[in-house]
Formats: sequence, structure tokens, C-alpha cells
Amino acid sequence: GYEGNLVDKNRKLLKEGVLYISDDHKKGKREEYYVILFNNLLLLTKKLHRFKKHEKKKPYRFVDEIELTDVIIEYDPAIKQGFRIQCEKCFLRIYSSNNEDTAQWFNVIRSCILELQKSKVFGVDFDSL
Repeated sequence: GYEGNLVDKNRKLLKEGVLYISDDHKKGKREEYYVILFNNLLLLTKKLHRFKKHEKKKPYRFVDEIELTDVIIEYDPAIKQGFRIQCEKCFLRIYSSNNEDTAQWFNVIRSCILELQKSKVFGVDFDSL
């Protein structure tokens, strides 16, 4: 499970939903994730395939977290209905089911990154000064 702390007075839940993600390690294979976007953090979860049959909803398991402070996001013409995110530990191609949803995710993530960059002074978090 997730070992971090999601409780933070400055953290806000902005968007959640299903996205399809591929990375360099999986050679372009798209996998379904349930993504939870906060103003400073992106949580990636996956459906558990083994679950109790009486449960109506499939449970999810934590896969990874991406801090949005040092992330680059950009559209890539080679990615249809998608965009890419790059950080020190990842290079992800992110896809949605349609262009409108893709644009919404891209714009919300991009605005989070821009807000986080504004809160830094010379690369240092303003709150830590």
C-alpha cells in the first residue's frame, strides 16, 4: 500500500479517473491505471485481479507516486489522444479514451506544475525559506 502521508493542509484533490499509461520499460504496452491527481502529487493505482467475488467494486493497489514539483509535461504528436510526463524517475506516455478527456488531464496537470513552479524562489520551496 501507499506509505506516504496524504494528509497535508496544502494538498487538494483535483481529479481522478482511468488513464492508460505506458513507459519505456514495458516497450509501449498500455496498461490501465486509476489515477488520483492532487495539486502536488499524482498517485498511480491498478485494479487487483484477484478479489472476493462478493465485492461489487474491484479494489485497487498503489503502484507509484509522482511528485509534480520537478515534472515536465508535453504533448507529443506521435501520441494519439495522449501526452507524456517526464521526471527524474520516470518517462510515461499517458493516454485517455478521447481527446477531450486527454486535454482536461493535460491542462489540470500542467496548471499544477506551473503553480508549484511559481511557489519556488531560485529552485527552493518558498515555504522552506
